[in-house]
Amino acid sequence: MPRDILRSSRRLRRRQTFFRMARTVGYITAALVLMGGVLLLPFFRVREISFFGLQHLSREQLGAQVNQALSGKRWLFIPNRNIFILSTTAITDRLYEAFPRISAVTVKKIFPHKITLSITERPKDTIWCAGGQREILPPACFFIDERGTLFQEAPFLRGNMLSRFFDERASTEVSVGMSVLTMEEKNMLDGVRQELSDVLGVEIAYITIKDGPVFSLLTNEGWSALINTRIDIQESVENLRLAFARTLRDKRDALDYVDLRFGDKLYYKYKNAKP
Repeated sequence: MPRDILRSSRRLRRRQTFFRMARTVGYITAALVLMGGVLLLPFFRVREISFFGLQHLSREQLGAQVNQALSGKRWLFIPNRNIFILSTTAITDRLYEAFPRISAVTVKKIFPHKITLSITERPKDTIWCAGGQREILPPACFFIDERGTLFQEAPFLRGNMLSRFFDERASTEVSVGMSVLTMEEKNMLDGVRQELSDVLGVEIAYITIKDGPVFSLLTNEGWSALINTRIDIQESVENLRLAFARTLRDKRDALDYVDLRFGDKLYYKYKNAKP
């Protein structure tokens, strides 16, 4: 009798374990079927795409690239447009590659079938040209961003409408995406430009980049300032201000260049001076 009771108890436990496992498998299967159904429902597929922050880029061209990023399927049967599995990284990577003018993209999912994209465009306010200031054949020119990277081909423009760099170090092989200035150099040049304007009322027509690198800033008064990345901007401009107030007073029109590369020492040359 005790043995029969023991066998019966074991069979009961095995049945209970089996039913618990079957119930668990059933729940998991039902959850997977439900999840799969949700992922396949057209209701949860992105069909509204909104853009914010656009200045010059085409909404239609951007939309076409986003739709390309959302095409196809994941795991063989789930559409990439599904709001739950949508890859924002795939969208941003595609836009960065297709539109070098974009400096930042933020993608936001809005349930159940909408995404918004906030886009920051690089300003077209500075042009970099390969080679020196040429008069006959215009050099290859590009718009350059705050990091010193070329992001779009640009026309060769004369005049002072935009900031311009002429790089005498440049090879003939230049293209979009190349870095031609370090961020330190770009920030330093922007700082000198601003300081000359604020302290002396002098504007920069264009900047020539020479080996070293040495930067020659041609002013709207016809003279140039020679600088490098080791200068103290405020100290150098203050020394120049003092020189204009004393030694070079009333002689700015006759200046060829001033050399600000040597700390407290300031060198200068007049246009008609003999070498």
